[in-house]
Amino acid sequence: MANTHDYSIANDTGSAVRTDLNTLFTEIEAANAGASAPTNLATGKLWYDTGNNLLKQYDGSSWVTIMDSTGGTFTGAVTASAGLDVSAGTLTTSTAQKQTISSTTFASGTKMLFNQTAAPTGWTKVTSSNDVALRLTSGTVGTGGTVAFETAFASKTVATHTLSIAEMPSHTHLYKKDWGVTNQNGDAVMSTNTYVATRSATEGEGGGAAHGHGSIDLNVSYVDVIIATKD
Repeated sequence: MANTHDYSIANDTGSAVRTDLNTLFTEIEAANAGASAPTNLATGKLWYDTGNNLLKQYDGSSWVTIMDSTGGTFTGAVTASAGLDVSAGTLTTSTAQKQTISSTTFASGTKMLFNQTAAPTGWTKVTSSNDVALRLTSGTVGTGGTVAFETAFASKTVATHTLSIAEMPSHTHLYKKDWGVTNQNGDAVMSTNTYVATRSATEGEGGGAAHGHGSIDLNVSYVDVIIATKD
């Protein structure tokens, strides 16, 4: 189809006017289909680009694609007063469109977590908290603690310590002694082995040096998030 009608019906004989009208109506019916753009331009005019299978609309300065007939893609603003139902198909949006949809979904002041460095469009990054943990609470939310996350959860070596006498448990020591009893002639009449509680000092053991408990590795794996507030 040529899609070159100027949308003007000139004075002519009856059959010529009819032919001219039929040509115009055919182009209108086919959305001015053709491989090249119509030469007669008007804002809002439709053109089906047969070379690329695209439905386009003239916005007063250029042709804007509004639908791809091969993939059913719609380009442009969609206003849905009662909701948009895409259950029978797929709604594909760009990153910018997703951010616009997101920014209109949440009330101003809403806080959310994002696994990215910068806040999305329409959100403001909260910088008052840094290197802190998240705590789940069923009551009123707040903040607390003074030790940074990286400081608390890091590989640490427990300091060495020497026990003092006061720190030792109270205890006594039993020692084994062989008692030999003889009569006046020097003959053994009784020999026993027994344990006897005594205050006598036993042989010393140990060096009294300090001791340690090794290291504790609390360097847990984590994922950074930011808190952002809806503008």
